[in-house]
Amino acid sequence: MNNERWYQDLSVRNANRDYTGIISAISENYLNVPSHLQYVHIHYSLAMAYIAQGNPLAGISNLKIILNQIEKLTLDSNGEFFVSKIQMQLELLEGFFNNVLLFWENKHLDAATKIRDYAAQTGDQVLSTAAEIVMNQWHRVDTAEGACFVPRSPNMLQIEPTNICNMRCTMCPREKMKRTMGFMDIDLFRNIFNGWSSKYLTLPLEHLVFGGTINAIRRGAIKFFFMGEPLLHDSFSEMIEIVKKEGCTIVLQTNGLLLNDEFICENLLKAKPNVIGISIDGMSESSYEKVRRGSSYQMILNNVKNLYCARESLGLSKDINIFISTIVADHSEDAYNKAEVFLKPMAQFADRILYISLTRNREPVFFNSEGKMELMKSMQNSVNEEVFFCKEPLGKLNVLWNGDITPCCYDIDGVLKLGHSTDGIDRIWTGQQTVKLHNAILNNDSSEFPLCRECKNTL
Repeated sequence: MNNERWYQDLSVRNANRDYTGIISAISENYLNVPSHLQYVHIHYSLAMAYIAQGNPLAGISNLKIILNQIEKLTLDSNGEFFVSKIQMQLELLEGFFNNVLLFWENKHLDAATKIRDYAAQTGDQVLSTAAEIVMNQWHRVDTAEGACFVPRSPNMLQIEPTNICNMRCTMCPREKMKRTMGFMDIDLFRNIFNGWSSKYLTLPLEHLVFGGTINAIRRGAIKFFFMGEPLLHDSFSEMIEIVKKEGCTIVLQTNGLLLNDEFICENLLKAKPNVIGISIDGMSESSYEKVRRGSSYQMILNNVKNLYCARESLGLSKDINIFISTIVADHSEDAYNKAEVFLKPMAQFADRILYISLTRNREPVFFNSEGKMELMKSMQNSVNEEVFFCKEPLGKLNVLWNGDITPCCYDIDGVLKLGHSTDGIDRIWTGQQTVKLHNAILNNDSSEFPLCRECKNTL
């Protein structure tokens, strides 16, 4: 095998960490090989290049391609052993990148335990370390229904740079908010990352073809969003840069109104958030302007277009995704069709359209299926409560502009305070109040959490 041209080519690229070159070379030159073992080695090398490059989904997909073809391949005992190691690495990767917030049967934890035991018997230290990392990601909670698992550290932080806004949207509960308004201090923001272990995690994997170790990286997620417009913060671009330096991914959700300011737009793009989400609701120009009070349809259309064109001119289409999120009053086909028609002029300037269900808990004013504005009454939850099982507080925390930590976005006034960011994110997550909340959710008992009970009992 070592004398094969593909091996010589790819091993040099791997030694130089030229993972993009490996992906290109394999895709262009080496996918069609006569040997079944070569097929396995090359697809495996492609998978590991994607993982090392920071694209774990593509890496996992290529490992699955190998295993899905295994019945069609003729391999000797060495080849079969090689594939068995791939299977173990795949199971660890799926456990490492699993974003399911909880499950009653943790198959990834079970697999990691077996792999750790195997590694102990064979003396495979890299495999043992990887298995331990996956096992230590989860905390067991015993409930009336059995054991379930939540992350030992939150996967995501939703951060509110400010609770001041430049719009008065009819469906937003902001006008009912009683909190003091202000902007997050930049030093307070920096401090958030000091006590958060999930901000950047690595999983070491032995490269089974070229030797050495490849690190799979899982990045914590930050979202700038809550009761204000993030672009109003004078230091929003510096905050994005801090997030990137900490190794996290960053989504900034904006109403898009300030994107007509060239200085703001330029600074936003230069900071390179992973996603810029723009909230646009309506099924016509008039309904948009009635819901999004303080904006105009033509302005927002131009702003989205200019943002897209500026991104393309700077060559940042691979670095920044532009999403449009839109609220629909119901899940009917008619509602989606009308929203799609309304968004068509600007859909060409976005990478993705996200449809979000209207939250009726606080009885917002919104447009109905005919486009007319009306008060959307909340409805009593009359179906099985399991449908409304709340997973949000089991994987994320909310950070208000003053540093107060709350469990979810329903708590607009910070009533259910779990701590302060200076206490440390992990310390808050494993603290008495948060653990008590997690146990209450998992045992479907909101008796001591009126805010949760209020949210759960209405739609």
